Amino acid sequence: MAKAPADQSFFLPGDSIDPAYRNVRDNPHNKPYLTEAKTFVELLWPQYRHLADTHFCQDATNHFLARFWEMYLAVTLNNNGFKLERYGNAGPEFFFMHNDRKVWVEAVAPGPGEGNDRVPGYSYGKFEEGLKVESTPEEKILLRFTNALDSKKRKYSIDLQKRIIASNDLYILSDKFEGHPQWLGCRFLAALLCQSISSFRNSCMSGRP
Repeated sequence: MAKAPADQSFFLPGDSIDPAYRNVRDNPHNKPYLTEAKTFVELLWPQYRHLADTHFCQDATNHFLARFWEMYLAVTLNNNGFKLERYGNAGPEFFFMHNDRKVWVEAVAPGPGEGNDRVPGYSYGKFEEGLKVESTPEEKILLRFTNALDSKKRKYSIDLQKRIIASNDLYILSDKFEGHPQWLGCRFLAALLCQSISSFRNSCMSGRP
């Protein structure tokens, strides 16, 4: 696998369609928390660079939180004694060995979606009004997680067929949603449960185990 150059910076100049990326990189209003965020990202990057492919930083310009989550997850595991390796450009993000078994780790970071199905974020009113949060859009959040899980499930099946992942390997999905953190756990489990129930129902109807 071609890796990112040793002297490459995480943040790249030029256009980006991701407002989170632009805000952290450019900090147009000199917000201290954005300065801290950029410093933190630049601290993580040298620790992750050896696992990143050549397109990682470019992809981050348009999918900042997803790529940040992948990088943060890897560095956290590495700092806790897990020796991470990457298979290549195919397969899950990375893997490590545990009790002579390969453990694959896949980072899941569903975006807010688009159009009518988009999950609303925070909105700011006047200073005296403070932070405003819209009501919890249960169905839209579940849809984002369900779509993400379905995509990872298809990818997992392909990796099994290609023998990238062995049937006795362990597989971890680690989620991070680009939005309201207090909603995440139960929504992820609900989406996962829906996937399991759907798979169980389809198996029963088809007669497969």
